[in-house]
Formats: sequence, C-alpha cells, structure tokens
Amino acid sequence: MIENEYGPVEWEIGAPGKAYTKWFSQMAVGLDTGVPWIMCKQEDAPDPIVVAFTMP
Repeated sequence: MIENEYGPVEWEIGAPGKAYTKWFSQMAVGLDTGVPWIMCKQEDAPDPIVVAFTMP
C-alpha cells in the first residue's frame, strides 16, 4: 500500500497535492515489484494502482 488515505489532503491543498500523488504513484509503479499497489481514499489514483475505500 502506498500513501494511505492521502486523498483528503490532496483535495485540501490542490495542485501541489495532485503533483505529489502523481510523483509517488509513478515511483511506486516504477519499482516494478510485480505486486499490485493499493491506495486508500484516493479517487484519482492512476492506473494500474488499485483504489480502496474502507467503510466504518
């Protein structure tokens, strides 16, 4: 899992948050680990990252 629940922070700070999300997503995928990457509470996670939402 990468950057757990960063989505709300991204929406709060705007463009810098989106740039950070793009950077860490590319970095994680670029590691070429062969396992799926998951981001919680991230509505705009880029492919191939899996988006997960937890319900209370």
